[in-house]
Amino acid sequence: MALQLETVAQHQPEVKETYCGSTLANIDELKRLISMDVKLTRLLLAGKIAVEQYDSVYSGYENRFERALGLKDMHLRRFQEDLGVYQKKLEAVQEKKELLEARKEIGDTQEDSYLLKKRAIDWDMTRFQAGIERSQRCMRAIQQLPGHVDPRDVSEVEAFMRDSLGVVKKAKVDGNTKKKLRKRIKRLAQLVCVA
Repeated sequence: MALQLETVAQHQPEVKETYCGSTLANIDELKRLISMDVKLTRLLLAGKIAVEQYDSVYSGYENRFERALGLKDMHLRRFQEDLGVYQKKLEAVQEKKELLEARKEIGDTQEDSYLLKKRAIDWDMTRFQAGIERSQRCMRAIQQLPGHVDPRDVSEVEAFMRDSLGVVKKAKVDGNTKKKLRKRIKRLAQLVCVA
């Protein structure tokens, strides 16, 4: 009597999109910094901390903020450049494929040579298309930063922006601090896409 073996379907673990590793880490850092900025600004505007404390704490992470913003821009530029390179390579390979198909059609290439070249071209096309999709996915992740920010922080920024930054006008701080606050709140508003 022959033994029958049942095969068990192999389940591959679900791969979580990482949005290109360092890009996701950069987005997480920006989310933290935006949240810290919102909380610190709220504390100053509510009079719960003095200007000196605000300046001291803010100066501690301003460099991190600038570095994270620079990285965000660098990542976006890099993925835009990669996208352009992959698109040009894909177009060149598509032209090669069209030429190969035309040569086959008129009988200017042998079947085995045609198949070998077609496989290589198809492999290149698959690689370049994957590169295009990856670059686009990473660019979307960067451009959708506002969607990653805590909605409470976004609401707080909206509140800061009401009445042409009216909360800053009413704040009991000196003119230089008001100027800094306006600039920093406008940067927050731009990052979280609040008008």
